Amino acid sequence: MKILWITNIPSPYRVDFFCEMGKLCELTVLFEMATSTERDISWKNYNFVNFQGIIMDGKEVDVDKTICFQIFKYLKKKKYDYIIVTNIATPTGIMAIEYMKLRKIRYILEGDGGFAKSGKGVKECLKKHLIQGAELYFSTSISHDDYWKTYGVKKEKIYRYPFTSIKENDICCDFIENHKKQIIRKELGITAENVILSVGRFINSKGYDVLLKACKYINNADLYIIGGNPTTEYLKIIEDLGLSNVHFIEFKEKEELKKYFLMATVFVLPTRGDSWGLVVNEAMAYGLPVITTDKCVAGIELIKNFENGFITPVEDEKALTEKVNLILEDDALRLKMANNNIDIVRQYTIESMVKRHMEVLKVTNILFLGYAINKEEALNLYGASIAGNKMQINVLENLSLYQDLNIKCITIYPTAAYPRGKMFVKKQSIRLFDEFYSLKVGFINLPILKQFFETISTYNTAKKIIKKERIDIIFTFNMFPQIGLPAKWLKKKYGCKIVSLLADLPIDDNVGKKGLYILLRKIFDYSTRKAILCCDKIIALNKHAVDLYAPGLEYIIVEGGAGFEDIMDIPIKTFSRKNIVYSGALVEYSGIINLIEAMKYVSDKEVVLDIYGSGQIMEYVMQCADLTQNVKYHGKVDNNTMKKIQGEAYLLINPRPIENLISKVTFPSKIFEYMISGTPVLTTKLNGFTDDYMDTMFFVDSNDPIILADKINEIMSLSLGELSEKALKAWKFVSENKTWRKQCEKIYKFISD
Repeated sequence: MKILWITNIPSPYRVDFFCEMGKLCELTVLFEMATSTERDISWKNYNFVNFQGIIMDGKEVDVDKTICFQIFKYLKKKKYDYIIVTNIATPTGIMAIEYMKLRKIRYILEGDGGFAKSGKGVKECLKKHLIQGAELYFSTSISHDDYWKTYGVKKEKIYRYPFTSIKENDICCDFIENHKKQIIRKELGITAENVILSVGRFINSKGYDVLLKACKYINNADLYIIGGNPTTEYLKIIEDLGLSNVHFIEFKEKEELKKYFLMATVFVLPTRGDSWGLVVNEAMAYGLPVITTDKCVAGIELIKNFENGFITPVEDEKALTEKVNLILEDDALRLKMANNNIDIVRQYTIESMVKRHMEVLKVTNILFLGYAINKEEALNLYGASIAGNKMQINVLENLSLYQDLNIKCITIYPTAAYPRGKMFVKKQSIRLFDEFYSLKVGFINLPILKQFFETISTYNTAKKIIKKERIDIIFTFNMFPQIGLPAKWLKKKYGCKIVSLLADLPIDDNVGKKGLYILLRKIFDYSTRKAILCCDKIIALNKHAVDLYAPGLEYIIVEGGAGFEDIMDIPIKTFSRKNIVYSGALVEYSGIINLIEAMKYVSDKEVVLDIYGSGQIMEYVMQCADLTQNVKYHGKVDNNTMKKIQGEAYLLINPRPIENLISKVTFPSKIFEYMISGTPVLTTKLNGFTDDYMDTMFFVDSNDPIILADKINEIMSLSLGELSEKALKAWKFVSENKTWRKQCEKIYKFISD
């Protein structure tokens, strides 16, 4: 992963963060200038490790702001996966943002924190324009969330991260006892019994005038403020109030500063406004109770009254005095606050800050293009494939469990063309499961023309989504033109990768067709084959499908699966009636014709074939059932009823012809239903059955009626114990290896690689 980070100066804590983050990605950081004139000279002592740090040469316009036209050189390269801007208030940051907006380059905004203003007025409108347009926003706190939202950012684009300047090894293991503090104080030449510590620059916004005034009423403690030489204002307050317990200390390096934190009793930051206040984190890391104001974002986010410190109203010296004295006078409260702070701050380290950034940036954004609808609706919609819909829903349900996958879904409504279906399909959001929704595309549902309208509508709908947010992968269910062409065009325009689950493939089934139908079918098949070759990765039902339709493409085999709701405790078989159950599509390639013929040669006349389903040859099946004593046709039943029938059967059968092209490149979806039913299964030995299936079912090498009948006769001669053993092996095999949860683990690893 290549990341470009744009910021103003190499502050020590940011450099620490970049050094740590650079271990996990290829990181380039652009700094506007080497240091700020208002910062201590030690800030120049940085060391760029694990990342490429570039100090740009710009014209200084403020203490930490420059105009760097050099920025455009790096933005033009377009070689980064992510560009993160943190200097949104500097001329260079503003130029970078406006350039990326103009060139439609995706970028991320991050800040340390902030308090929102009204959002009204010319200046606020300009700020809103500047802030809007990023693909996501990093936030440090609730108030920072509100800041982004005030300027038009949607909450789903905001990602929280733990802002800090401390590393894991900076945190004290436990509370520093008072006698140890006294030893450190002695080393520093401090004789006070209690020490109030504050660290920061001597500027008005830090509120040190308020703290100095409070000192007049603080009992038995000295105040140490570290940050430089006192201002004239501070010296005058000390003189006017006659304070003798106030000490100003020059800026200290990290190791020197550590001693002051360790020896202090309580830490106070009386700020009038801090977008965060990193010194609060640092004080917590040393187990100090913290008192700060309601204008310190770090305090609002991290400090809870009476738990680990206090939040006081800004500029309220009386409240500040009261809270300081309360902590100084209560040893038990001080110990409780110290331990709580050490526990809390463990979540706020440079390491956890990096981890959170990488979690967000490693999120794979997926746009699923398919035909998925609610399970219940699929059962009643003419034109919908129940098996295909079930596969899509199971894949979406299980992949949506992964926190680093963000899935958007577009549905082409799988309805028959007018007049069997509605003439107009409306665009709308539809619920697939739980709180997962899909955007159903709108199209004119006329015969022949519907595919054209579906294609254009799918492309336009997807394009609008991709314009608004990053999409890394277009995940398709099949690559027929309505989905394959939009995916192909979107890949070319936006550079998205395509991963396709090829459950159905273009197969020449034009028997009995002629004229315009054959021409359109050839165009349809040709477009599908070309679209498949544009995929980056393929999920196929068997290896033969890959060899025939996607040679050379990266692939995995996922033949199907069983949902947890389908896998119940294996029923205790009674085998009270010798019946063979076939359930599924009544089409020529299903092998049902040969199966009916085979029943003439089954020697045990008590054996009955029960057929359930519908399809093109349903009339033929009904006629055969009327003429054949041991064949019964029961029509189509609901899924729950079918499960019960399968569980009570003597034998379940899949008689697909082995040499049929459909059989060679697909996998019979009903097999998993059969295998978890608790009933033994007989199936033809299709391409998709790998070696690990061989001991779980009965196999026959041909669906020739005589050969099929011989195998049925052989099975019917087995003992009930042998039949039960085979059924149990199938049930265990699926429940342990072929659940959709297991199959989607493979898919997840495949698309995340």
